[in-house]
Amino acid sequence: MLSEPDEASRHELEIREAEASQYEERYTSQHGSRFTGVEVAVLRAALALKPSDVLADFGCGTGRITRPLAPYCRRVVAIDRSHQSLEILRKRAKADGLENISLVEADLTKAMTIEAEVTKAVCVEVLQHVLTPEGRRTVVENIRRSLVPGGRCGIVNEAYGIFRQIRGRPREVRRGRALFFHTFTSSELRSLLTSAGLTPRRMLGCGVLYWSRYRFAPRALAVLDEWAALLPGAERVAKFSAVIGEKT
Repeated sequence: MLSEPDEASRHELEIREAEASQYEERYTSQHGSRFTGVEVAVLRAALALKPSDVLADFGCGTGRITRPLAPYCRRVVAIDRSHQSLEILRKRAKADGLENISLVEADLTKAMTIEAEVTKAVCVEVLQHVLTPEGRRTVVENIRRSLVPGGRCGIVNEAYGIFRQIRGRPREVRRGRALFFHTFTSSELRSLLTSAGLTPRRMLGCGVLYWSRYRFAPRALAVLDEWAALLPGAERVAKFSAVIGEKT
C-alpha cells in the first residue's frame, strides 16, 4: 500500500499527464495573458541571465517558463517527471526553433545529479505541490547540487501573504482528488534554502498587480508589475513570492 505522500505524488502525476496538452491554455485563462511574461521578466532580471549561462528549469512542465528564457541562455536543461509534458515541450521548442533545450525525465523529490555545469536555475510553482517538508528540501538540495559555486537560483511559489490572510484562505489545501497545495511565507522560503545549503540573497514579489489581470493598459500594467516586484516587501502583497539563492 502506498503512503499518503506517495499516493498524492502518484495522483498529481496522473493529473499532469492527463492535462498536459491543456495546461498552458488553462494557466493563461486563470492568470491572464500577460502574467507569464511578468514571471519571465522578473526571473530574467533577478538572475541577471547572460548568453553564456546554462540554465536548469526544475519542474519545467510543458515549458511555459523554459521556452521564453531559452533565447537568453547558452543552454537550458529542462527537468520534469511527466513524460507527456516533456513531449509537448519538445514539440513546441522545435516549432519555435529552439535548439538549446535538453530534456531530462526525473522525479525532483528523489536525489539526482544533472550532467551539466549549471550556472542559473529556476523552479516555478513546483514546491507548492510537494506534500512533505522533506520532499521540498530534497528538491532544493537537487537544485543546489546542480549549481556551480557562485551559481544562482530563483524559486517561485504562491505566497501566504497579506491578502490571502485577510480573505481567510487556508495556508494549505488537501481536498479530495484536487492537487495538494501549500503556500509559503517569506521566512519559510528563506529557511528552506538555508536548510538545503543555499544562501538566500533576495526576496521578490511576483504578481503585485495580479488582481488587475492587466485588463486596462495591459502593456503598461505588466511593465509596472515587473518594476513593483523588485520593491522591498513586495513578496508580502504579491500573488507569488520568489527567493533568489546562491551556492557559495
